[in-house]
Amino acid sequence: MEPKEDVICAKGWFKPGSETLVREWANHINARSLTIVPMTTSKHTLWQARWDIDQHANLATHDNGLRVRLQDGQGVAENAAEIALTLAAVHGQHNADAMVQRLVREGTQLLIDPFSRGWRG
Repeated sequence: MEPKEDVICAKGWFKPGSETLVREWANHINARSLTIVPMTTSKHTLWQARWDIDQHANLATHDNGLRVRLQDGQGVAENAAEIALTLAAVHGQHNADAMVQRLVREGTQLLIDPFSRGWRG
């Protein structure tokens, strides 16, 4: 690999066993210093904590404002278009619709099983 750019400091997150790859990446970008941090959790850890579940109102509300209700056993977002616009501004339109769909699945799962430990669908 030929170095592409000079970087004063690089911080690399790695899964256990991939430290060598992080060091190779740092060398590739000519990093003058490298901080290596083991990744023990991901952004998806404790995703359930980002939801407020109101079983009596049949409503799951995400931190970003998405509201999901169960209708005939299916999750339906009340404000999907509004949230997709908000997400598109940050993550791009190509990601926003898929993100809303994933969030609807999460909200649906928590309305069906509030003690759920992970989405497997």
